[in-house]
Parts: sequence; C-alpha cells; structure tokens
Amino acid sequence: IDRLQWRAIKAVIPTRGRLLDFGCGTGRFARRIRELGLSYTGVDTAFDLLRFARGKHGDSGVNFVYPNATHLPFADAHFDVCIVCMVFQYLSNTPRGETTLREIHRVLAPGGRLVMIEQASLSNRSSGSVAVPSTEGDYIRQLTPLFSVTSISTVRLGGFSKLTRKMIGLTARLRFVTSLMLALMARLEAVRGRRASLDLLRALAYYDIRILAVKK
Repeated sequence: IDRLQWRAIKAVIPTRGRLLDFGCGTGRFARRIRELGLSYTGVDTAFDLLRFARGKHGDSGVNFVYPNATHLPFADAHFDVCIVCMVFQYLSNTPRGETTLREIHRVLAPGGRLVMIEQASLSNRSSGSVAVPSTEGDYIRQLTPLFSVTSISTVRLGGFSKLTRKMIGLTARLRFVTSLMLALMARLEAVRGRRASLDLLRALAYYDIRILAVKK
C-alpha cells in the first residue's frame, strides 16, 4: 500500500520548492520527498507520532511541526505543494474539513498544487475506520470553492487481487520481502485499479483515489 501511495504522489509533485505534508504521521514520505530535491515540512496533531518522526528523521534536513488545531503556523503562500494522504477522509463533509481546506489554501502559493489520496465509495460503505464514506463528487464539491480539480484517478481497490494475496502469503512464509517483489505487487495493483470498471467500483466497499487540484 505504501508503494502504491508513493507512486501516485511522486508522479504529480514537482522536484523543487517547498512541500507541506499535512497529517504526516511518522513522516514515512519525508526522506523520499527530500531526496527528490524538495524542502519538506510535516505537520500532525498527534504529538507522539511527531516525536517518533523527529527521532527517526531528525538528521535528514526535514522539519516536523505540531500545529494549532485550527491554524497552520506558516505565512500565507509559503508552500508550493501540499500532500494529504488518508487524512481528509475523516474530515470530509464536516466544519473541520472546511477549516482545513481554507488553511491549506492560505499557506499554498498561487497556483500551488494539492495532492490528496483518500478513500472513496460508491456503495455507501467504507473500510470500517471511516464513519461517513465520501464519493468522488463529495470531494470535488468541497474543493471547488478554493481549488480547481484537475484530475482524479484510482490508486488501488479495496482488496488485493488473488495473485497479490498469494504473493503476500508466499513472502510471509519465506519471512522476507524483496524490493523487487514489492514493486511488482504495487505495479499489478496499480494497473488493476486503473482498469477497474464503474460497475466494479460500485460493488466495492471502498477504493482509494488520488485527487490533483490547483489553488485558485
């Protein structure tokens, strides 16, 4: 899943400028983003996760900030791109979600990119952790007042293929996973997601999408 998400993010972010990772958690993308040439800042309201991130990445030239609940501690137009991965799905269709989008809009430079990977559903179901599922249309509606949505694509389906599950089972028995095996599984699942029909998406409990938007 991490490989799939990183592939989707890497494909649409620039290789220079300032990047904000909103809801960064343990900072799992930090080192990879820094290696692309971007300045990295991660924010998260979970202090324990930020403490772990600082301990893990403290010497790699990245920055982690504990924000105010409703205000990001950055100047207007400070960042060139913002990524939000599996975070806004919990704020969607709520007043807090509206506040979050306004703050992200404020700290992005004119024309700045917003890249979101979030859970979507056409069946009114979810993975279980998301209380109120959102459709692609719900995300577009919430973003449109502040951003121009340029593309939406499927990152992965809500369950792995039989082949991927067999490969995961094999690596579990062998007790090792090579980078090549991970890359192959990610590629297979990415292709499967891109080729999914609307009927299949409607039958699923959920699927993950990448939303690319630009600040108006």
